[in-house]
Amino acid sequence: MREPNSVNIFLYRINKGEREYLLFNRVARLGLPSFWQGITGGMETGETLQETALREINEESGLNVSQLLSSEYSYEYAIKKEWKSKYPKDSIFITEHVYSAYTDEIPTLSDEHSEFGWFNLKEAMELLNFGNNKEALSHVEVSLNS
Repeated sequence: MREPNSVNIFLYRINKGEREYLLFNRVARLGLPSFWQGITGGMETGETLQETALREINEESGLNVSQLLSSEYSYEYAIKKEWKSKYPKDSIFITEHVYSAYTDEIPTLSDEHSEFGWFNLKEAMELLNFGNNKEALSHVEVSLNS
């Protein structure tokens, strides 16, 4: 059973003095279309948010990061009918917590994604068009600049 919490992590690197974000093109599945995103995933029973984030980074990219940074931003979205059975009975919303982490390694694609790329902030914002991803990346950018 999953907890009604999830994580959204934006991996980044510095290339020629400019921050670039690693985005993944998610394959259409679970009733969702294909879209660009950071790394996301649901919290499993007994995990902390940080454990969830580190597990998801490894599962979706094959990478291990040494430092995970919270953006201190989260948002909610409704649990879809087709997902309800995976969550406690009284759960209505999932709270997604936003993190970032530095890496200079090349990821390995999981079966959840069809491609990846490194993008500067402007390019990344143009690609992110699903859910709260733009807002989440904006908060990551602010937290990394402070």
